Amino acid sequence: MGQTLENISKYVRKTANGFEQKIDSYQAKNCIGYQLKSISHKSEANRTIEINHRLIKLKAKAK
Repeated sequence: MGQTLENISKYVRKTANGFEQKIDSYQAKNCIGYQLKSISHKSEANRTIEINHRLIKLKAKAK
């Protein structure tokens, strides 16, 4: 458990109101052999997540 995630791409996403967000995509290196894979996600590929780091900082500042 607790695999490290590798940064696979960075891109800019435009929202419906025209605001641009910088998104980082991360992917687990290897989910093969992980016993709880069938419970954690149904995809055949490795787990992938997308994070907007600026949004996280702004939300923390707003608290």
